[in-house]
Amino acid sequence: MVAVLGGGVASAEPGAYVAGETPLGGRSAQLDVYSPAMGRVIQNKVIKAAGAGAPTLYLLTGAGGGADGISWWDNTDVRNFFADKFVNVVMPVGGAYTLYTDWVSDDPGVGRVRWETYLTQELPGVIDGALDTSGRNAIAGVSMSASSALDLAIRSGSRFSAVAALSGCPWAADPLGIAMASAQAVRGGGNPGNMWGIPGGPGWREHDVFANAGRLAGKTVFLSAATGVPG
Repeated sequence: MVAVLGGGVASAEPGAYVAGETPLGGRSAQLDVYSPAMGRVIQNKVIKAAGAGAPTLYLLTGAGGGADGISWWDNTDVRNFFADKFVNVVMPVGGAYTLYTDWVSDDPGVGRVRWETYLTQELPGVIDGALDTSGRNAIAGVSMSASSALDLAIRSGSRFSAVAALSGCPWAADPLGIAMASAQAVRGGGNPGNMWGIPGGPGWREHDVFANAGRLAGKTVFLSAATGVPG
């Protein structure tokens, strides 16, 4: 049986739907959402706001995608922190070493990767309908997903009105940026050429956070990183 959180009518991409819900205590639950783009069900840890009409914060995790047990949910006080705040918090599980982007080709190592479509076109509509949200969204990422959050905020128009990047290395379509992004794909067993095409080519330039930073105009942006000095 399909269960939903709250009322409202979803305005999701056709075919995306809530495949199941597992209570996790209090206002938290695991919401399983079917992604037509990837042809599979994605788990999402959700902290529901105390009432309808709240905005939604999407929290992306690091290189392991949360499936490795390292995530906001598992390793921070996220549940206590948001307990008294009027906001829905959605933490997708998965996406290890994919940069949370749409790969241009299916890859023998990582399969079909369409995280940009899922996070910007499929999941928000499902969440808005299931939680009766305000429709106002923000996105934040840490480590690998810090750059992803910026890229998604740049590429999705008005979908996200605020973005935060924590301890990230925003990539560019220069040799260093290509090396950093490629290393993530290779670490997961993927071919970087299947991600955005020929490294350094037009597809990579489209995802160059520095070159496209002007498209963040009008959004609230928070960036945070240490010096990188061990200590």
